[in-house]
Amino acid sequence: ERPQSLLVFINPFGGRHRAESIYTNTVSPIFDLANIKQTVIVTEYRDHAKKFVETEDISKYDGIVAVGGDGMFNEIANGLLLRTQRENKIPVELFNSDCPNSYKTPKIKLGVIPAGSTDCMSYVSQGINDPETAALHIMVGDTHPLDLCSLYEESGKFIRFSFSMTSYGYYGNVLRKSERLRHLGPSRYDFAGVQTFLKKHVSKSEIHFLPSSSNSHATDTTKCRYPCQICSENLVTPKIEIATLDSRPHFTNSISGVPELNFCTTESSGSAVSSPYSIASTAPFPSSEGSSHEATPNLESKEFLATDNNDNNGWKVVRGNYIMVNSAMMSCACGRSPQGLSPSAHLADGNMDLILVSNCSQASFIRYMLSHVGGGNRFDFPFVQVHRVKAFKHKVLAKPEAIAFSRQTSVSSSEVTGFESSKDPESTQTESCWNTDGELVESPNISVWVHRGLINIYARG
Repeated sequence: ERPQSLLVFINPFGGRHRAESIYTNTVSPIFDLANIKQTVIVTEYRDHAKKFVETEDISKYDGIVAVGGDGMFNEIANGLLLRTQRENKIPVELFNSDCPNSYKTPKIKLGVIPAGSTDCMSYVSQGINDPETAALHIMVGDTHPLDLCSLYEESGKFIRFSFSMTSYGYYGNVLRKSERLRHLGPSRYDFAGVQTFLKKHVSKSEIHFLPSSSNSHATDTTKCRYPCQICSENLVTPKIEIATLDSRPHFTNSISGVPELNFCTTESSGSAVSSPYSIASTAPFPSSEGSSHEATPNLESKEFLATDNNDNNGWKVVRGNYIMVNSAMMSCACGRSPQGLSPSAHLADGNMDLILVSNCSQASFIRYMLSHVGGGNRFDFPFVQVHRVKAFKHKVLAKPEAIAFSRQTSVSSSEVTGFESSKDPESTQTESCWNTDGELVESPNISVWVHRGLINIYARG
C-alpha cells in the first residue's frame, strides 16, 4: 500500500552534510509526483527525532523516513518501538519478570534515505546506496519485515534496540575514539581504526549462546535476496506473552556470573502482534553450576576454545581471550564492504550471527579485516568462530576469574588462543565497550535477544 502521508527527519550533520540537499533536490520531487504529503523536521540535537517520535502525535502518518545514516534510523526505530510498547503497556525492562517479553510491532513503517557515512541499512535492504532508489521503494510502498535485537544490562535494565551490528572490543574501541574526532567527518573512523589497531585490546570473556533452530547456517553461500525463502519460512501468528513472575533475574556468585533463569510462566494478554514475525526469544540462560569446561587448543580446529558441551536447555558456553565479539543481525554490507560482516545473514529469519575473533598476531588480524573488503571467506581463519544464534550473554572475566579459568583448564591464556597475549599493559587492563549501530554502550556485561520482524521497513529486500 502506497503511503499518503510521511514524517521526514533530516540529519544535517550526518555523513558529508548533504542530507538536506539530497532530500530537496532528489527525494522530495519524487514524493511530490506521487502526491505524498510530507512533514519535514530538520534535527537540531542528538536524539531529537527519538524524542519527537516518542512524545508527539504521529497517528496521521503512514510512515517515518530517516534522511541520514544508520544512527538516524536507529534513533527513530528506538523511539517508535518504545512508544508502541508504552501505549500497549508492555514492559521493556526485566525488573518484574525473569525472561524478556514479546514486543508489539508498530503499525507505522520506517524508511531510510542514505545520506550518512556507512548507510548499512540502505545497502542491505535495497542493494545500493542510492537516494533515488530508496525514494522509489517508499513511494510504491514496498514492505519488508526487519529483525531487531534488544540489549539488557546484567541487572536486567533495558539498554536499546539494535538492527545491524553489536560489537565488543575492536569496533567498540574504534567508535569510542572516533567520538573525539568528529570534526574530521567520515575519515575519523580511519584514524580511530589505526590507533585502535596499534593498541591491541584483548578481553577475557565468557559467552553463553542459544543456537538457532533454523536449517540455515552462518557459513551458507545463500544470500538474503527477494523473495527470500529463509525469511518467510516457519511463520506463526504469535500472541504477546506477559510474564507473571515478579522476581528479578538472579545472578550467581560463580566464576561465570551467568544468571540462573527459569522458564517464565506466561499468560496471553489477548492482543495479537501485528506482524507474524514478531517473536522474542524467551529461553533462559542456564546455570553455570556443574558445567564442565574442556580446553582444546588445536589451531587446525575451530573448537580451540574452552567449551561447555552440556545441553543446559540448549545453551552453549565458550570462554577465551577475544579481540572482538560481534553479532550481526544482517550482513552489514556497505560500499566499503560489499559482502559485509556476515554475508549470509538474513533480514527477517529470527537469528543473528555471533562471530568470535580470538587473540592473534597483528598480521593475522590485518588479514582477517582485509577479508571483509573483497569476496574472501572471513570465517576461514583458525582464530575465528561463527554461530547462528537466537540470543547470547557476554561477561568479561575479572582478573581473579581469569586466573581461576586458567587453572581449571590447566592451559595458559596464550595456549587457549594459540598466540601470545599483547605485551601492552593497557590492552588487558582497560575495559572495552560495545558499538551497537554506531552507538556506544559502556556496560561490558550484557544479554542480547533477537525479535523476529519487529518492525516493517520500506524496502523489497
